[in-house]
Amino acid sequence: MDVYGPKQLAESMRTVRKNTILIAEDIPEKDYGYRPTPESRSVAETLIHIAFLSRADRLLHEEEHVFSLEGFSFGALIKKSEAEEKRPRSKTEIITLLRTEGDRWCQWVEGLPEAVLSEQVRQPGGASKSRFEMLLGTKEHEMHHRAQLTVIERLLGIVPHLTRNRQAAGGALTSATNDPQSSRWLRDAALRHRRPEDEGDLDAIMASFAENAVVEFNGMVFDSPPAIRAFHEKLGFAEGGALSKIEVEETHCSHTDDEVVLDRLSVRRP
Repeated sequence: MDVYGPKQLAESMRTVRKNTILIAEDIPEKDYGYRPTPESRSVAETLIHIAFLSRADRLLHEEEHVFSLEGFSFGALIKKSEAEEKRPRSKTEIITLLRTEGDRWCQWVEGLPEAVLSEQVRQPGGASKSRFEMLLGTKEHEMHHRAQLTVIERLLGIVPHLTRNRQAAGGALTSATNDPQSSRWLRDAALRHRRPEDEGDLDAIMASFAENAVVEFNGMVFDSPPAIRAFHEKLGFAEGGALSKIEVEETHCSHTDDEVVLDRLSVRRP
């Protein structure tokens, strides 16, 4: 958990919840009762369901501190959640609930000792997961429902905010890549990041990132400077690290409207 631990999970969850709240704000209150099929949750019910996911974590890992889910009464937990989902709330109340419960969950996770996070919990069927892995599942659960809300936005004629942001950035990049001077800037920006990686200069690597940079690697998200630095340290880019003796030769550089692609050949120095 040195590379991705409770602090990184909490920061990542804050980003996830922020985007959930932006979706909740984009959907008009008159559409909070909309459900794509009669059997589906409404917009309001889905948002309330998301907000109460964190309470199950507190129950399992703190209040009851269970070591096995075999025989656990999930039916009672589901009924309680469904009752909360059906309780009438205004749009403002739901957004406040999302924000309050999200902040409470993140602060709680940040304070959990590693010894507790590494404890194994027996799952139905006999397999085991660590408490940390189960908490990661809460974030994945929210992203699953957020994807449903994104589809609902489209059904309601709303362009999701992440799509709007990407379209705006793509338009700016398209203009930039059609300009030779901007193309050189993109290439130089990539080189400013690549060279310190080749030299194992961790401070210079960090200086090449924007303050709000996000690194995604094998499904893991590092979205704060401390997390990005720790990721590079553990990956071996620091002085004396596993990758600090790698010599890289660039064979080709190209770019599209939204990415710079470097083809690189790596050779370990003696």
